[in-house]
Amino acid sequence: MNKKNSKPLTTEDYIARGGFTVSRMRPDTIALIESVVGDMYTLRLVDPAANLVEFYSSEEAMRHHPPRRCYFLASWMDRAGLVSIPDWVVKDGRMLLQFSDANYLCHPVRAALLEGPNWKYEVISP
Repeated sequence: MNKKNSKPLTTEDYIARGGFTVSRMRPDTIALIESVVGDMYTLRLVDPAANLVEFYSSEEAMRHHPPRRCYFLASWMDRAGLVSIPDWVVKDGRMLLQFSDANYLCHPVRAALLEGPNWKYEVISP
């Protein structure tokens, strides 16, 4: 809820906090994402039509695994997924990923940097 007028926040309100569309990343771009608890995630787009990404996490449960392919589904703005923004990484949103064996809900996003061969761009500032 928005404290000023008690109206629920819209998708546009959440996106205005900062973020990027996963399916529009260039193939040579890597997204470096930091969670609010300090975990680091990397995303590299493999297939934009299917939102297939290569994902790596420094979280304890996943840090010992090499990068894995999965589908980026959405950013959840609450734990229940009542407010979901498909195809976007958004500040304070929890990325929902679909692996072949399970779905994975990340910690909320604190910051994000897109990095290409000769450039970097901070998309979400801490």
